[in-house]
Amino acid sequence: MLEIGRTCDCKGGQCGKCCEHVGAVFLDGEEEKVAKTKNMTAEEFEKKFLEHITRFNTTRKKAKQKENGECIFLAKNGLCTIHEVKPLHCQVCHHGPYGEEAHDWFDVHYFVNTNDPNSLREWNIKLNVKPSKVEGVALKDLIGKKVDEILHYEDLQYQGGKKNE
Repeated sequence: MLEIGRTCDCKGGQCGKCCEHVGAVFLDGEEEKVAKTKNMTAEEFEKKFLEHITRFNTTRKKAKQKENGECIFLAKNGLCTIHEVKPLHCQVCHHGPYGEEAHDWFDVHYFVNTNDPNSLREWNIKLNVKPSKVEGVALKDLIGKKVDEILHYEDLQYQGGKKNE
């Protein structure tokens, strides 16, 4: 999926379509790489350019967005100002022909936490609302037989109309 995501027609940072609607998600350590190109410490960079985003009960850092929704790193000429050191999230094109699949692939690998029942429940809700075309992202693929136990935890907790402790 990573290679498919990288096949978008970004043309070396000249497209900017993804940047028009989303701020880049930064994985651990990626902000240091970008901060160096701006002669900033990671802390300075984070304070000026990043905010937190929580999806599927997992919190990561993401680029702030301008008032019009564009990524803060998208220049007026429509080019990415950090293209040479862009995070993995940007490398996996979310705008091309496989955009939805790339988005799901990124989410399941970097937001869905298979050790967190709430993360898995939220991912299951997403899949029920909008199924994914990506193979291997269904709950049974991610966690096997534990699916029923995790999805029905609330049922187990409240059997008989009152909470079991």
